[in-house]
Amino acid sequence: MKFDLIMALGVLEHCSEPMSVLEQLRSSLKPGSFLVAGVPYERYGIGFAGKGRLYRTYLKALLHVPPALVAVDFYSAATRIRLEHIPPLGLIKCHEHLNFFNAKSMSALLQRAGFEVIDSKVENVAKYPAKVESLYMLARLR
Repeated sequence: MKFDLIMALGVLEHCSEPMSVLEQLRSSLKPGSFLVAGVPYERYGIGFAGKGRLYRTYLKALLHVPPALVAVDFYSAATRIRLEHIPPLGLIKCHEHLNFFNAKSMSALLQRAGFEVIDSKVENVAKYPAKVESLYMLARLR
């Protein structure tokens, strides 16, 4: 069965192979049909994130002190959510989302998968306890 419209909301950021998922979706669409893709629009600053050997040593040390790791994880998440930045000595933790997209990268992915991007929009989906935005794209199968 082929469809006229498929919505993939909150999917691509979890996929280890988003191109493969888009190819599967493409095969389920009629020519000229539409795909609506939506992903979290997470744009926090990483300027304070550590780099280099000293930071890697710090991270390895945290792994050996579980209470400290939990505390730094909480501190990092709270600062990222409330201030939209990774704090000094904080963690960039990717435990849920494997991919992070902006309009340019999402558009490029859709085009590589055989879609023509028709429109895109960033929309606030929550304001409390933290601002949450999603990026939506409407694309047509070429």
